[in-house]
Amino acid sequence: MWDLVTVLARIAMAKHLRVRRSMPWLMVAMASAAGLMLLSTFSTRLMP
Repeated sequence: MWDLVTVLARIAMAKHLRVRRSMPWLMVAMASAAGLMLLSTFSTRLMP
């Protein structure tokens, strides 16, 4: 029983660490996408 609990805990920790490592890149990608959307919005309003 404890072996199963240990294995499940290790799997959960591995997934948590993988997500945590990729989080900064996700934030950079989201910020870049938001910046491009704002830029395209302003450029279409300034140039009719």
